[in-house]
Amino acid sequence: MFIDGKQLSEDHSVDTDICIIGAGVAGITIAQHLGDTPHRITVIESGGLEYDRNVQELYAGEYLGRDTFDLRTSRLRFFGGTSNHWSGNCQTLDPIDFEQRPWMPHSGWPITYGELLPFYKMAAEICDLPGPHFDAGHWARLLNFPTTPLSSEKMLHEVLVKSPPTRFGKKYRETLNRSDKVAVYLNCNLTRLSSHPSGKMIKAAEAMTLDGKKITVRAKALVIACGGIENARLLLHAAGRNRAGFEKVADNIGRYYMDHPVAQGGILLTAQAAELGFFNAHTYKSGLPGIRGSARISPRMQKQHEIGNTSFIVSPTGPHHSWAKKSLRAIYRSLKHGHVHDLLGHQLKEAMSGATDDIRAMFSDEDEAYTPYMLTLRPEHAPNPESRVTLTEEKDALGINKVKVDWRLTEFDKRSMEESLKIFAAEAGRLGWGRVKNLLGDDPAWADNMRGGPHHMGTTRMHESPGEGVVDSNCRVHGIDNLYLAGSSVFPTSSCAMPTLTITALAVRLADHLKEELKA
Repeated sequence: MFIDGKQLSEDHSVDTDICIIGAGVAGITIAQHLGDTPHRITVIESGGLEYDRNVQELYAGEYLGRDTFDLRTSRLRFFGGTSNHWSGNCQTLDPIDFEQRPWMPHSGWPITYGELLPFYKMAAEICDLPGPHFDAGHWARLLNFPTTPLSSEKMLHEVLVKSPPTRFGKKYRETLNRSDKVAVYLNCNLTRLSSHPSGKMIKAAEAMTLDGKKITVRAKALVIACGGIENARLLLHAAGRNRAGFEKVADNIGRYYMDHPVAQGGILLTAQAAELGFFNAHTYKSGLPGIRGSARISPRMQKQHEIGNTSFIVSPTGPHHSWAKKSLRAIYRSLKHGHVHDLLGHQLKEAMSGATDDIRAMFSDEDEAYTPYMLTLRPEHAPNPESRVTLTEEKDALGINKVKVDWRLTEFDKRSMEESLKIFAAEAGRLGWGRVKNLLGDDPAWADNMRGGPHHMGTTRMHESPGEGVVDSNCRVHGIDNLYLAGSSVFPTSSCAMPTLTITALAVRLADHLKEELKA
């Protein structure tokens, strides 16, 4: 059932088995997965069922380093969370992403790809995908299009599988509302975690509405699922008020912040456009989104060149295919439907980054016989403890310190992009596709058209040791027996894959763990 915190007549107290803070992809997945158990589930959600400007303003903060997105537009603070403006792109991570790579400091997950694979299958169903199929060959056979002749030793065929996209708040609203085991408190914001004197348990979570009403929740297990930035902010706030229990991990909270750098890194001029059909969008059912071909650098090349995982989207460009026009169409749709908050800042930046409509002008007249394709690169952002989320002195309407994000990229990240472009260019030459023009440039600074995902990851990373992470392999905070974190904040590395499917898979895995824990 749903309970609007603003409608409570007085301060409220709840005793429950599991308390979930945040009703986005991770929080709703956990609540939904636990809904058929005998456990009492309480969900605390900051927003209501629709967008509210005053609630969204609680996301305001500073962004240092390379500018990317306004923190108030790159995520949404109402029921369903950021899935309310999710584009629906789904991918799994690669097996190498879970490995400890000697050339990448702080790499390695405490779980393997194989351990997560069964949860990916469940996540595919939750995200309304047509089965757990992420193999390019499967889609090529099903939809009758050829794969590319790229050398598998150098580059891997990949696909982006499109969710409709699933709006978690809309899809699962009625199920949660009808449940007699799940209570969802709307318009309530976590403001405090009270620890047991030993520091080993959280005694209670306190939440508050914007008009001052309070709710206190006492739970056997508490899960914070508020996103890659807000998870860190809430933990930093909690550790600052009551350090008991957070001693082991206090210095790591907020560190290793990652996003996906994305740049229009090159132009492929080709007279063989037909051979690039794999990279087009392909529909698997009338009226629904489908899949799109892409490519990644092979593990062998990653090892040989000592770079991170990098993905390529290959798109026809020019007056009819520019990012600028695509972005302007998205802006029009947002304005038409009143969704001004729907990543409007993101769309405007895309429009500006793609403002050069006529890509052909970069080439000589002799190139007119060739078709230009934009090469959009998305490299893995290597984990860096100095890339981090901290708190400012300024406070929001609830008295919680606002967040400051310092997104730092290193030469490793830039070299991953540059070397990956060279590998693609060499393959294009070998196959006779044409030649590649490098748009990254030789300047030591990053390409002007580079932006962030925005995919907020890291900040409360998973690691076996509290010296290098915040949560263990079960997403439990080191040193606190009943406090868990869910979402992309627990990612130890970022891969180059879209993160939502992995967020969902990890949420199902955590829900299963909580079922077993509460049996004991």
